[in-house]
Amino acid sequence: MAAHAEDYLESLLIDAFKGKGYQKISDLLQERETDTLQKYSSSLLSQLDKALRRELDRNDFHNVSLLLKCIQLYFKSDLQQGTSLFIEQGLVEKMSITP
Repeated sequence: MAAHAEDYLESLLIDAFKGKGYQKISDLLQERETDTLQKYSSSLLSQLDKALRRELDRNDFHNVSLLLKCIQLYFKSDLQQGTSLFIEQGLVEKMSITP
C-alpha cells in the first residue's frame, strides 16, 4: 500500500470524494476485514456525512452500504482509542433521529 495502513482507508475515501469512485473501497472491504485501527479527522466525518446524503439522494444503496461500513470501521477505532469524536460530531444523534 502506498499509504500507511492506518491512513489507507481515509486516502481511498478522499479519492472517492474527488470523483474517483468507490471501487477501491469495495475491493478493500471484500478482500479482508481491516483489523488495523484507522485514523481519521473531523473533516473526514463531515465529508462522509455529505457523501452519504448525496448517495442516498441518488438511491445508490451500494455506495451507501460501503460508506456505512467505513463509518463502522472508524467507530470501532474510535472506541478502542478511547475518544468520543463521533459523539462530539453528532453522529450518534443523527443516527437516532427519525424523520
